Amino acid sequence: MKKLLNEEITEQIKEMLSVMKEEVNLVLFTEKDSESSKITEQLIKEIEPLSEMLAVNIYSLNEEQEAKEKYQISEAPALLVFNAKAEARGVFYGIPAGHEINTLLTTIVDASNYAQLYEENVIKEIKTISQPTNIKVFVTTACPHCPGAAINALRLAQLNNNIKAEVYEVHTYGDIGQKYHVSGVPKIVIDETKELMGNQPIEAFLEKISN
Repeated sequence: MKKLLNEEITEQIKEMLSVMKEEVNLVLFTEKDSESSKITEQLIKEIEPLSEMLAVNIYSLNEEQEAKEKYQISEAPALLVFNAKAEARGVFYGIPAGHEINTLLTTIVDASNYAQLYEENVIKEIKTISQPTNIKVFVTTACPHCPGAAINALRLAQLNNNIKAEVYEVHTYGDIGQKYHVSGVPKIVIDETKELMGNQPIEAFLEKISN
């Protein structure tokens, strides 16, 4: 298969990942005979050698039941990003290509750096969330506004273990997009009933979660 990343993009990714401080493990689930799984696997394999701090584990959703149950994955392609403490509370479903490669790369850097992701008062508010909270973000690879929404959701999950974030690339997961009546992206669904549209600031997420 032809390479997905040209030389210019490869160098840009190398530069972005050069700030990583700790190892990150990417866990990818693929499905047999799935074109989107094949593309995602190739993309991840092209990114892996661009940083010595990246490691990749690939599982078959069809054949590796133990891993499927361990990581609670029911669809593929699905990608989890684990930090050095083996923590991952967000999952990306679909092909993280196009604009969504920014979501993937930012999440990798976030997991590696333990940088302060928001202002201190915002972080304190995030950490006060005590109830189990699910955030779904629906995106497309062609949408330039989608990474902002997806990254906010994944950062919330990184900062508070009561929050679970799921990002769905709706061209791959059209059935799930239909279930949640996705007619535009990014669409954010919190706890199945609360909705936001567009690349909302983190404060909008927090207000919706608390109300």
